[in-house]
Amino acid sequence: MSFSKLPEDIQLKILMKVPAKSILTSKYVCKLWFTLVSNPEFVKNHLHRTIQRKSDHKLMLSYYDSTRPDDAKPAISSIDYASILQLSLPSEYECDGDIPVNYPIYPSRQEKVKFLRILGSCNGLICLGVTSDSDFTKIYVWNPSTKEYKEILGCDIPSSDKNWSYASYGFGFDKDNDDYKVVRIPCDSDFESSVIQVYTMGSDAWHEVQTIPYWLQLQGKTYSLPFFNGALHWLGFTTLGTSSDFIVSFELSNERLVQLPFPEKNTNEKVFTTVGVLNDCLCSTTEYTDDHVDIWVMQDYGMPDSWTKRFTFTITSHEDYHLCCKPIWSFENGEILLDTYSDLIIYDPRSGKVRKAMPVRDSYKSRDVEFYVESLVSVKSVGS
Repeated sequence: MSFSKLPEDIQLKILMKVPAKSILTSKYVCKLWFTLVSNPEFVKNHLHRTIQRKSDHKLMLSYYDSTRPDDAKPAISSIDYASILQLSLPSEYECDGDIPVNYPIYPSRQEKVKFLRILGSCNGLICLGVTSDSDFTKIYVWNPSTKEYKEILGCDIPSSDKNWSYASYGFGFDKDNDDYKVVRIPCDSDFESSVIQVYTMGSDAWHEVQTIPYWLQLQGKTYSLPFFNGALHWLGFTTLGTSSDFIVSFELSNERLVQLPFPEKNTNEKVFTTVGVLNDCLCSTTEYTDDHVDIWVMQDYGMPDSWTKRFTFTITSHEDYHLCCKPIWSFENGEILLDTYSDLIIYDPRSGKVRKAMPVRDSYKSRDVEFYVESLVSVKSVGS
């Protein structure tokens, strides 16, 4: 029996297991397939299944070629699960390595691009900041799988009369309203306060939520805020220094701020702290002056007593990994993939050793690293 003669529900179950890239190339085979895979419920269920399968996860990296400092242009690559897996385990999957990705700028304008920043990733959509020769950053929400993208309207300067410095960004899904939001948080130049500005894709508009009496420190080289459990997270500082006071959670659905306490304090002097996500838990990574690193996870989200120290390891001063360790992946054998200021590294809890893991050419200096999945989510239909 040919596939087309199978009952519709059987065809639907089979298509549900097909990767997004293959669905996009075959959905025009017949009218039925096009109808099935274009259904919003199918798109939602296919996305959920893809997120649950680690083998469908990919890394998106923005970088430049350090061997060409004068004329190097920023670029983006996608790295498949098998290539990530080969960093730690023998791979049973076909390995594609790093694949260059065309980002949503017309080729004639790519010559003018100076910087590419990955500002967030959610449900297969990438929030991308593109800075041109004019030093003006444009923001795009982009699906690398479907090639659809939307340029975000420019954001006004905060209404306060303060002088504003750098801004951090976040991107995530508002499940209550079935919409996506971009969050911009500029900090004042006196390091006293920040402003939360929110762009909603459905309404295609920005609004200012509130001014908050603390500032954000950039998490190493990245401007993006981790999205987890329906909220963006960052470190809140009430004084100019290296020690953060608390973790801030900004819930996208109700645009409400919640302060989360840190794990127990270490008596050693901190060098740098980041907040992220590891094994479906909020995590905090702290580096100290004696070169050791602690990784804590909040096993029960929102419950201070659930903070648990999962890993402690040392990066000696002669190792060229620099600071800002941020966990981004946990392998099945227990090894942890971390992003640092200069490289990707792997920590092996069994041996206690740290090693460099660069899945792209050594001359590529990464700026941003984000996990994403291939999805059928349509940028054009968000909020409609």
